[in-house]
Amino acid sequence: LTLEERPVLNRRIVSDKIEQLNRFWKGGVPAPCMALLRSGEAFTVPAGRRDGGWLARKRYHFGGHDIIGPMDFNAMSDRLHAGLSDYGVQVIDKRHEWRVHIFLGEVLRIAHKIPHEDAGVVWNQESSHFRYDVQLRDETHLKLATLAKDAVASLGMDFGAVDIIRDREGEYYVLEVNSAPGIVDNSNTLNAYVEAILRWAR
Repeated sequence: LTLEERPVLNRRIVSDKIEQLNRFWKGGVPAPCMALLRSGEAFTVPAGRRDGGWLARKRYHFGGHDIIGPMDFNAMSDRLHAGLSDYGVQVIDKRHEWRVHIFLGEVLRIAHKIPHEDAGVVWNQESSHFRYDVQLRDETHLKLATLAKDAVASLGMDFGAVDIIRDREGEYYVLEVNSAPGIVDNSNTLNAYVEAILRWAR
């Protein structure tokens, strides 16, 4: 077999978060509204959708350490114009956040993120703890599974950990797909990946 013909998982990883959001929208996957500069001055967001809080972000980030905000649209746009951040994403008043591990279209595990008391808008492994084996309503499980599978597929990837939120109105949004999620500290999640990779290898 040639190098291109050999079986490879995640042959192309989409780590550019701007590209991820664009692909979500093109693939019909619900995602937060994004703003970025075009030709150094114009934004993709219509004026009527600029109200509310915004986060300024880097297009390549890990663990949420790049996030600045929340702030209003003008402050966020100033950061983009100054080259301090790459894009803005609208803050959604989330009530729940999950991480869904997908491997070749299969749901391996679902974690409910439980934020610490002092957690801000970012619920990562430092500001929250992940509760696995959560009890979900059938419709919630189906919605999370469908969105996570669609998100990974829209990026052309074979596996990833998908962060999904639900707002106070019950609407779901995909935030991102993590191509290198932290799984070593959770033996059950690590074993789920090991078993899935062994099944694939056979």
